[in-house]
Amino acid sequence: MDAMITPEMYQTGTDADSSILPTGWSKSNQNDSNPKQLNRGHLLADVLGGSGEDWRNLVTLYRNANYPAMYFASEFIVSEAIQSGSTVRYRVTPLFKDDELICEGLHIMAKSVNDDSVDLNVYVFNEPKDVVD
Repeated sequence: MDAMITPEMYQTGTDADSSILPTGWSKSNQNDSNPKQLNRGHLLADVLGGSGEDWRNLVTLYRNANYPAMYFASEFIVSEAIQSGSTVRYRVTPLFKDDELICEGLHIMAKSVNDDSVDLNVYVFNEPKDVVD
């Protein structure tokens, strides 16, 4: 997911559509002893204008990868910047190992284009616990 996030996009996204089955969703719900640990995670967060109705913006994430890890690693920082008038180029790439259907993590890069408020390059592990590198 690659986006140019403007202040006008703040809080214009939508919740994840429960009819969308991101890769690994069925497998994860059948094999995980606690399926509530899993979320349909936005690559571009709804608070940043991301659609929960576009399957290309959703991946299967463990709850802790979705929040708090992804939120504090990037979404909070970018949302604060755009509320202050910054425009931010934002890229999230889910990384898959071999033929796994659930990504092992998310590579997140963000850089403000009209000031120096944001310059991020982080990796969020998609594990049942929150790990940010």
